This record gives sequence, C-alpha cells and structure tokens, in this order.
Amino acid sequence: MPDKVASVGRGLVGRAWAIAFARAGYDVSLVGREGVAADEAWSAIDTNLADLEDVGEISAASEVRQRISGTDDLAEGLHGAVMAIENYPENRDIKHDLFVEMDRLADPDCILCSSASGIGASEFTKDIDGRHRCVVTHPCNPPSFLRVVEIAPAPWTAPETVERCREIMEGIGKSTVIVKKEIMGFILNRLHIALVVEGLRLVDQGYVSGEDLEKVVKDGVGPRWAFMGPFETLDLNAPNGWREVMGYFGDLMKRMYPDREWGDGAIEQIDEYRRRYLPADRLDDRRAWRDRQLMALDMLKQKADADWE
Repeated sequence: MPDKVASVGRGLVGRAWAIAFARAGYDVSLVGREGVAADEAWSAIDTNLADLEDVGEISAASEVRQRISGTDDLAEGLHGAVMAIENYPENRDIKHDLFVEMDRLADPDCILCSSASGIGASEFTKDIDGRHRCVVTHPCNPPSFLRVVEIAPAPWTAPETVERCREIMEGIGKSTVIVKKEIMGFILNRLHIALVVEGLRLVDQGYVSGEDLEKVVKDGVGPRWAFMGPFETLDLNAPNGWREVMGYFGDLMKRMYPDREWGDGAIEQIDEYRRRYLPADRLDDRRAWRDRQLMALDMLKQKADADWE
C-alpha cells in the first residue's frame, strides 16, 4: 500500500503539492476548510494534470487524479500520513494554531512541514510539544513540477527529521536545499527579492524602463540561469574559470556595492566546489554544452512567444 501524505490547504500551493506527491505514487489527502474553494481546487487540479500529460510530464492524468482524495476533516486527512504539509497564509498566528492541531492529531512519526515562504519554523513552533518534527519545506511555486525545495529547520528540529524530509522530497524528484541556519526569506526569496529590489531602484532612478529591464532578465541572464546558477554562469565566462573571472568581476562587484561584504573564504569555497564539480580541463566542454542548451531554449522561447501572440 502506498504511503500517504496530507496537503493541508486547497490553494495554489496546496493542490500543487498534492499533484507532486500523487504523480510520484503517494496517496494524497487534500485537506481544506468546509465550503472553501473545493470546486475551484478540483477543477484546477484536473486542468493542471491535463497540461502535465499534454507536455509529457506524466503519462496518465486519470491515474494520478485517482490518488488524490479530499476532506474537510483535519484528523481524517492526517490519519496515517508520513508527512503533512501546511499551506496556509503567511501569518505566524494562523500557522501556530494549525501546527498545534496538526501536532495533536498526526501520527507520532509524521513529519510536520510548512510551505512558509519567509517565516522561519522557530516563529510558530516554539511551544509545540512535537516541535522536533516541525520543519519548513519551501517550494518554488508551482511544486507540481518545479523541482527545488528549501528544507529549513528550526534550531530544535531533530536532525532525523531533516534527513527523513530530504529523503522523501528527493524520492519524489525534488532538488533539495538545506538552509543551514534560519534567515528571513530563506535562500530562494532572498535571491529573488534582491533582483526585484535592484530592478525597482534602477527603474525609479531613471536608468531603464520596466519593460527593458524585463528583457535583460528574460532574454539575458534568465536563459543561462535555466541551466546554471550564478556561480557556474561566471565560471564559464572566463577561459580559466572562477578564479580568473573573480579577479576582475569581484572588483566590479565591490565598486558597485561598497556596503556589501563577503570574505575570501566564500570565494575559495565556491572555487573548490566548481573545480570538484567540473575540472578545469573540461571548461570548454561545459561551455559547448551550455551553448547547445541555450540554442534549444531560444527556439522554445520563440515558439512560446508566437503561441502567446
């Protein structure tokens, strides 16, 4: 019999989590509040599953749909679940009250997760008896197919909880990121918000229009970031890799942001990771790979733009 997961909340993220686990073979209980958006949720799930089948992400939408059941009863939804994921609004009090109930009702070995996008688990689980099993699992929306999940424990989250959570998430095909210590916004949103804030500043101060700034991202850095992170992007931008590019790009960064600081240790850590992942004698091979992916993506983007028009 397949393991069961409870997705608590029938909004965008809750139903996307339901799809993510159901397509991986889990039985899913989608838990909502009585009379709240039930018809809308099921209609959206059916539409999303059909789209996933159309693009080849899943082979049989009807089989995935059969694994998702719904209930307005939290106790029923949590019964027998190995993991429960809360998907309520970004409000400490709401999350705290729900986690108290989840801790009371869930099986003792059930991991209690939150899809919080900026609030650390320590802000709403401090006085909960089972706080050792509470953790944030922040997805990149929609988690029905996007892969990254940030696992952000509170100081009192048990290491075993983090490890079990990582195993389950990777078992359904997620790319897990462990947030080593709590920070507002975690990693994903801090990077995203930093870009948005800088973009707003550049528009506000008259350097660029909003429309043209969007082009810089969607037609410039964005396509590269579809395959690589910012460190690998720079690593491939100089003949000899990371160390060489940081020799001149690092100076530019310091002149652009004199109030920001980072130690030489961070530069060394990234260099070690890059050369462990990609030896220097394979930089040209990776650049060729990057270029092929970008060519294919450019064709896809042109088709997408034409389809929208």
